[in-house]
Amino acid sequence: MGTDLHIFCGRIQLTLTCGLLLAFVANVALLCAWL
Repeated sequence: MGTDLHIFCGRIQLTLTCGLLLAFVANVALLCAWL
């Protein structure tokens, strides 16, 4: 049970990290487009 919860939390953390990374890349791309 604890292991499943650990995997679940890890998956959420991974998703959040990927989301933040994508948002950062998108912002940089927009900034470059403006410049």
